[in-house]
Amino acid sequence: HELDGYPLAGDQPRPERSGLGSGQSDRRRVELSDRGASVDDAPEADQPGVEVEELGYRNIARAHACEVALDDGGCFGGHGVDASAGPCVVSVWYAEVFMVDTSGWLRHRTWFAVALSYELDGGSIHPAELFDERLVVYRDRSGSPVVLGARCPHMGADLGLGDVVGDDIRCTFHHFCFGPDGRCTSVPSGDRIPAAAHVPSFPAVERWGIVWAFNGDAPDGEPPGIRGYADADLAVRARRTDVFPVEPWVILGNSFDFQHLRFVHGLRFDDPDPIEWFDNGRVEYEVPFESDAIGAFAQRIRVSGTNTVSYVTTGSVDSMGMFTSTPCRVGAQSYYLAATPRDGGDEAIEARLAYQEAIADALLVDDTRAFAGMEFREGAFVAADRHLVRWFRHARTYPVFAQ
Repeated sequence: HELDGYPLAGDQPRPERSGLGSGQSDRRRVELSDRGASVDDAPEADQPGVEVEELGYRNIARAHACEVALDDGGCFGGHGVDASAGPCVVSVWYAEVFMVDTSGWLRHRTWFAVALSYELDGGSIHPAELFDERLVVYRDRSGSPVVLGARCPHMGADLGLGDVVGDDIRCTFHHFCFGPDGRCTSVPSGDRIPAAAHVPSFPAVERWGIVWAFNGDAPDGEPPGIRGYADADLAVRARRTDVFPVEPWVILGNSFDFQHLRFVHGLRFDDPDPIEWFDNGRVEYEVPFESDAIGAFAQRIRVSGTNTVSYVTTGSVDSMGMFTSTPCRVGAQSYYLAATPRDGGDEAIEARLAYQEAIADALLVDDTRAFAGMEFREGAFVAADRHLVRWFRHARTYPVFAQ
């Protein structure tokens, strides 16, 4: 069924189709299948869907619950439903993809998540994006990740549709090959390789189940870590979450928006003192909280670059994890990493990881709603915003790099 005209669950009016920020709505047909959702270009129609995977990021900037009546077939998109008693109602999701203008976003020199490790398993090639640039991510023969610009300098074909040959990526159009440093290594005609035959190459490191690319000619330090823990001490699970129409450093402002924590999340605490601002761009602080809902707990916070925050929570709630966001053509693609010490057996570890994810999802409900409709501007700040204002100043003056 097309969803035009269907009410939302609870008979709430359907939101307007206006674009987010300065962008415009780019609506796609979303179809369910036994293997999940797929997308094709069909601006004239919306179909029910659960999630959208395209170009390596989750293309859901705004999703709305709705109800769709099923006829007697008893099956929708490969998902069996008992309709023997007549038509029934199933809650599903529809998604609208909103394009935003990211051309003016600050291109900070920092580490950005561009793929999940498992997406490169078995020699797979993963297409990705960083700002408005198409990327290709793959592993070389040693298993190390390689991140290159994906536009072949010959005629602009997408290297993400090519093949891995040894350590190189081979263009599917004319079989030009490019090595991990981005230089063309061979052309099938045997002609002299043009000096212009190269693509951007990004420093790449695999950590926490994520492939990170550094936006710069040489990395400033290593990808983000979690305070007080070595990598080998933790079991982790990474996943993509939401796409937001604001820059990653705006999203990360939540770590310094103490009004938001008090009045939206209902936490009681004093502003952290000290907040340590390190010369390498890292920011750290510790803060104890009290909550009527979950009791007393404390957090150790580390902000890395302008797009990643990790936390370690102890007390009535024990959890740890990491949020990071990567700018792409449709906005900022966010990732969440759940982490837990390698104590106990596999079942105990799995239960704790699921618990961390549930906590993160619950905390993000209000934040997701706020960011999804935001047209960011630095506006009428008050004295209680002093830490947030300092963060914005920090982000505005953070080093940038353009390929």
